[in-house]
Amino acid sequence: MSLFSLEKWYLDAVDEQGRAFIGYHARIRWKRIRLVYSGFIYQDGADAFQKNSFRARSEIGVGNDHLKLTNRLAEASLKSAAGPVKELLLENEHGHIRWDCLFPKAEAVVSVKGKADIRGNGYAEKLSMSLPPWELPIEELRWGRYLSKAAYITWIKWTGPVERNLVYFNGQRFTGADISDTHVAFDRFRLDIRENRELRSGSLSSTVFAGLKRLMRYFPFSVLHSKETKWLGKGSLSSPGSVTDSGFVIHEKVTWA
Repeated sequence: MSLFSLEKWYLDAVDEQGRAFIGYHARIRWKRIRLVYSGFIYQDGADAFQKNSFRARSEIGVGNDHLKLTNRLAEASLKSAAGPVKELLLENEHGHIRWDCLFPKAEAVVSVKGKADIRGNGYAEKLSMSLPPWELPIEELRWGRYLSKAAYITWIKWTGPVERNLVYFNGQRFTGADISDTHVAFDRFRLDIRENRELRSGSLSSTVFAGLKRLMRYFPFSVLHSKETKWLGKGSLSSPGSVTDSGFVIHEKVTWA
């Protein structure tokens, strides 16, 4: 039996003005440590405002077609607009990684204390792991999602000892995509990403664990010093000969020390 387990919810929302919200809710167990983590990022065109805590109360409620995240400063509600997609990303003798994208497209309403409300397209997923992050056979991770009125796309790319290259487009699964910071190309489609705004960048020790030096001593160097950069951008989806759609993209790159 693994001594480690993580259940992490991620959700986001972007409105027509480009205001964006990202919310987190996670439960972590490792040996004798039991933690509940909550956090969010709010971006309204100026500098992003963010809050992270291992102490603040955070709750998440999930139904068949809805999700609600609440904490002291923020509340986010999502109503499903598309069916879920799921993938067992890794399973070996040391543990597993399961990705459940339960809300690949949703109608979202977000309220953050002292900020303008966000009403727009939303997204939510749950990652379940019994494999400790410092044992991941990955050197670099790219992840992202694109949402518009007509389309929804999610992608995952791992490079390293174990590789993954997955794209879900309107619920259909594709492999072997060309994925970078500026585009995602698969089958006969191409998503170009432009006007990236940085939402968060730095090591986990300077973002998630900022101000928690006593807690950091329990986690390995490779976890604390992994580098994450997260962006909000605009996307243009095209098929041969024409641009067919446009929307917003949230995507990230993580590298391990």
